[in-house]
Amino acid sequence: MSPAFLHTRSQFFTLMQRALAVLLTTVMLLLVLPQLATQWHGPAKLATPGISGQATKPVLSQIKAPQEAFDSSLTPPFTARSAALPDDPFARQQWNLLESREHEGSSGLFKSQEYLTGSHNIVVAVVDSGVVLQHEDLNFLPGYDFIHNPAVGNDGDGRDHDPGDPGDWVNQEDINQQTVSAGCPVASSKWHGTAIAGIIGATTDNATGIAGGSSAISMLPVRVTGKCGGYVSDLIDGIRWAAGLPVAGVADNQHPARVINLSVGFPGKCSNAMQQAINDASETGAILVTAATNSAVNLDEEPYSPASCNNVLTVAATDRSGSITPYTALGSAVFISAPGGTANDGIITTQNDGLEIPATSDSYGYHYGSSIAAAHVSSAVANLLSYNPELNQAGIRELLSASATPMDTDAQCSSGACGEGRLNALAAMDLLSSDYLLTEDNIEPLTTPVTAVQIAAAISSDEDITAEAESVSRLLEEVQAGSSDLPGIVLLSLLFFLRTRPIRLLCRATARSAAGKE
Repeated sequence: MSPAFLHTRSQFFTLMQRALAVLLTTVMLLLVLPQLATQWHGPAKLATPGISGQATKPVLSQIKAPQEAFDSSLTPPFTARSAALPDDPFARQQWNLLESREHEGSSGLFKSQEYLTGSHNIVVAVVDSGVVLQHEDLNFLPGYDFIHNPAVGNDGDGRDHDPGDPGDWVNQEDINQQTVSAGCPVASSKWHGTAIAGIIGATTDNATGIAGGSSAISMLPVRVTGKCGGYVSDLIDGIRWAAGLPVAGVADNQHPARVINLSVGFPGKCSNAMQQAINDASETGAILVTAATNSAVNLDEEPYSPASCNNVLTVAATDRSGSITPYTALGSAVFISAPGGTANDGIITTQNDGLEIPATSDSYGYHYGSSIAAAHVSSAVANLLSYNPELNQAGIRELLSASATPMDTDAQCSSGACGEGRLNALAAMDLLSSDYLLTEDNIEPLTTPVTAVQIAAAISSDEDITAEAESVSRLLEEVQAGSSDLPGIVLLSLLFFLRTRPIRLLCRATARSAAGKE
């Protein structure tokens, strides 16, 4: 044995005791170690979209997908194995919030919230169709309705202090009277904003309904869409107000948002007015998250806004297996991918069963789409900010990028069209909680490869180490192939060490290695 870490017989017996204690665990870990090698990925670049004039008609659309009323027969066929599930009755059905060891496409948001004890409360704006304010599983700050056209708002008035969703159904009379956009079909109310709010921040551990992706937030409802969509000018004002910026004729927002979720979109390049609103909101410290849209287009060829704007985190949708969905838009504007579900395997969230006006009973149902995917990223961002409110957009991008699961094996994603990879909220929080600060100023590459001796020394002293990503990967391969020169007893400890602290070791190594390639 190497004298670098075993100098005395007592040290040998200490390691022996540790190894025996984890022997049974190690046998099981051998089956999951190959998954650890999937933590690395290369950086993707955001495109700089073009600029166009602002639309004057209600062309803004909710990124909506069909929904189904909740029914036990629709329950996905799996049983969650996590020991730390919230007590909310439908939590076992929320595959989207579990760890990736449960389902490859899961986000890890449940587990990531374990870091939030005693953390800061973060305001998250849900800029959408409004919300069902009385839903049993949702709580909101005072919001605002920015729809200036009463016919589109469907509430009998223009802008006011009521962000409640009165329903956005469209009937034949609306079409005949041309109070909705041309081509708008007859449809029931969708309760889109209510579904998004449930993913982001449904009340957790209240023995009711579902659990949200973040438990350390306050949600701010900002209504900008109604019957068959809305106006871009209303969206722009909604973004500015959500960030705490002044809007003419509207009282100032007393609860400026640090995260602004934009599950809305419309065809076209990012206008000057839209980009300016986003830039101004970003200057306040707000992080804007938007859906890539369900248009299934290449955003580089057919841009949508705000997905193609700068200073937003654009999110594509993946399914339970972690694969990119057929409906999501892709392209260099996409920053990351996250659970969006599919028509046959949706994501359970809060909703309302009213076909037109809100029903008096509370309900839950399955939804899917890039809107849902964006909500997951908003939750992850809120959790990171709750843990460390000093993070800026660059820091958030670095954390989500360094911790994302690569999607290079997906043909559609090989060129970076799916962003940095799949959201791994737990890995991002694990990375943030370490003593490694992800800023452009202090990320330096490590040029000295990690050795078996260094890892063994870290095990014996119970310390963390950082290492060049390629060398950690190489050592993992040696361990899995049985060709490592580590002594048997240290090999057992190494396996246990990698399984109990893989994210910190591997992701910190990845971030430093990636920084050296920029």
